[in-house]
Amino acid sequence: MAQGQITKQWVSLITYMDQRDILPQIIDTTNESASLLDFLEFNEASFYTRESQYHQITNTELFQLGVVASSSGAPGTTVTVVLTAGTAGAAIPNTIAYLLSGARAFVQNNVSGTLTLVSIDGTNILAADVAGGVKLSFPAVAFGEGSLAATPEKFTKNNSTNVAQIFKQAVQLTDIQLASQVEATAEGKDFYFQEVAKMEAYLKFRKYISLGLIVNTYSGDNFSAASYGLVDANGAAVNVTRGLDQSITSSGISYPLITANTFTLADMQALDTTFNNIRAPKEYTLYSSGPMNQYFDIFVNAMSNSSQLSQAGRFELKGETLDLAITNINIFNRIYHKVKLSEMDDPNTIGNATGLGNIGTSMYAVPMGNVKTVGGGMLPYLSTRFMKYPKTDMRYYVQEYGGMTPPITTTQAIEGTNFYSVQGLQVLAPNFMAKILAA
Repeated sequence: MAQGQITKQWVSLITYMDQRDILPQIIDTTNESASLLDFLEFNEASFYTRESQYHQITNTELFQLGVVASSSGAPGTTVTVVLTAGTAGAAIPNTIAYLLSGARAFVQNNVSGTLTLVSIDGTNILAADVAGGVKLSFPAVAFGEGSLAATPEKFTKNNSTNVAQIFKQAVQLTDIQLASQVEATAEGKDFYFQEVAKMEAYLKFRKYISLGLIVNTYSGDNFSAASYGLVDANGAAVNVTRGLDQSITSSGISYPLITANTFTLADMQALDTTFNNIRAPKEYTLYSSGPMNQYFDIFVNAMSNSSQLSQAGRFELKGETLDLAITNINIFNRIYHKVKLSEMDDPNTIGNATGLGNIGTSMYAVPMGNVKTVGGGMLPYLSTRFMKYPKTDMRYYVQEYGGMTPPITTTQAIEGTNFYSVQGLQVLAPNFMAKILAA
């Protein structure tokens, strides 16, 4: 029986015999390179938590500056100084105040933030030494013969929290899609196209996690709260982890470049001074967006052609050619390792997305290695905390369902795959970290 009538004199093989030349390799046009999540897992910076909310206890500065609210008696050898309410406890009796003029004064008494300062060597305490807004330091003590014990001081601790959140992704294939046996090559292996779809769903699942670890904002622990602050459409509690950006902007250093979109030696010096003032570590990873990566490389390459290089920087060359894509630099006795995160440039997520502000043009300075704990322990500055699924030892759980895959869970002719993970970011000592803004 005739199946149709050919009216053309010539027909192509595609029309007549359905023969097609299909390139089996899938062309990667998105170039999804290594993510923040990949770096953390590669460095084994992922730790199990039994609870959805986890706490970090940090110590506080041993010394505090006293800010002058008002004073009387200056110039003179005995002066009364009233400290601001927030710094009233900066000095206990018998401490020694270091003054702007270079004079030293003995703190004879402190009554609810009102200090009696007595010149140690009889030099007048000047009005400029105790003017409103002046900051006084109290780095030393001296006690009288046969005196009582020192006034007890209160040492406080800070408690910061974050939460693990639920990440999910799913892909579903129909019976016709499963029966279409078109092969493709991916990651050096042969797959059917529908299997590649699962791989792409898993890749996007990991991207959801990695991007969330950067841009998400803290929701509180709604999983354990009596009254939920954030719920989904079904009224179920939702947790959102505090990402790297919020962790640093709220508790770390925000540093805008002196000249917009231009890295300079003055910026590196200012950053180094800031780090020195807080006794920060000597080695950092710079997680960079594309624009900041360019500004940094332009700055470093310019240094190699100027007299500034011998004064401020040092390069170690292991070959004959200098790689213009600078990844490591030792400057002002501090080492920086630059890592460009391509996911920060994606115009569909961070790169150009409305509402994400300046994240896509910033750089994050995070100490390398581990932070010290009181007592001699060590923990990574940056890591993930994950919860395990029941009866498993996995942070990632894959569930398959449907009527086309065993075990049969429905009569519908589909094969579905669900990806699950419960994890969040842990940032220790964010005060040592900096967000470097392009402008």
